Amino acid sequence: MKPRGRSPLARLYRLLTEAPINRVTTELCAHYQSELPLFVTDELAGLDMDEMYPDMAHHLDICVACLYEYAELAELSADALLGKEFV
Repeated sequence: MKPRGRSPLARLYRLLTEAPINRVTTELCAHYQSELPLFVTDELAGLDMDEMYPDMAHHLDICVACLYEYAELAELSADALLGKEFV
């Protein structure tokens, strides 16, 4: 299923299919990655991420390394909420 719109999931899909993964991070990346659990929790609760976390949403638009970390956490969180088993 291909995501639509400007949601973080849609940006994730676009960046993961267009750019190679680069895990080199900066101090700013470390800060944003430490905030990802709250970001993902609020996103799964249906809150407007661009409004609540504009700086992080922008960072995820431009940083493939942080977007990759976001994707991993978001997938695990969604799977946990849906009761999927982890292998």
